[in-house]
Amino acid sequence: MVGSDLSLCGMTCVTGGMFLLGRLHEAAPFLEYDCDLQQLKTFNNYGHRTDVNISSGCAVIRDAQISDSGQYILQIIDKDDRKSEVQTISYSIVDKVSITSLSSILSNSGLTTSLRVQFTGEMEHPVTWTRDGEDLPEGHQLSEFNDTLTVRSTDYGTYRVTVTNSVSEDHAQLTLTAEPAPVSGRFRFSWIAVSIMAAAICSVLLGVFIKRKMLNPDIKPQREDIVAAPRTERMELTESV
Repeated sequence: MVGSDLSLCGMTCVTGGMFLLGRLHEAAPFLEYDCDLQQLKTFNNYGHRTDVNISSGCAVIRDAQISDSGQYILQIIDKDDRKSEVQTISYSIVDKVSITSLSSILSNSGLTTSLRVQFTGEMEHPVTWTRDGEDLPEGHQLSEFNDTLTVRSTDYGTYRVTVTNSVSEDHAQLTLTAEPAPVSGRFRFSWIAVSIMAAAICSVLLGVFIKRKMLNPDIKPQREDIVAAPRTERMELTESV
């Protein structure tokens, strides 16, 4: 795993000589240890990361990176200047997986929803999904690497995704619920415009009222009383004969 230590053993100084440790297909070693002089030399970028414990006969490379993956060969040059192989060992450095996001996207038709997971690290096994702890609904579709799951928009529930490799495992979940149908863009724009205009009119009217109130604090609404006009009766006098 990235960040762990690599141990390469077999460096026992019994008969003297010099040990050489390097990558299998590289010409020059990155470590030399002279048993007679008890002197250690390191080269390239391994110098600050490599320690040798002579009592255990092991070399330790600290903080392993993915670039450290490969085959290592340990050799010894004896006092007669003869080189022989002590051992060859292979290491595969894997970065642990970590989910960075899990999102859902509704299709343009509104009939399907796609769930997509994004993660860091090396994927060694396909991504797995469940819904409410059980199998996925019928008609679902998975992308090539299973990082995208497509279901019907009505397939509500809690979806759980799992990403694993040989050194780690990570989980995330997302719940799909029923939501109101989306409002079309044109209708939404018209509704927003009407709302803004109504708010502006109310603001203007309120400002006018406040201004009049400040200029004439004693003004009171006047009520006109409608008084009915007095009814007059016309009398005609007739002379009696």
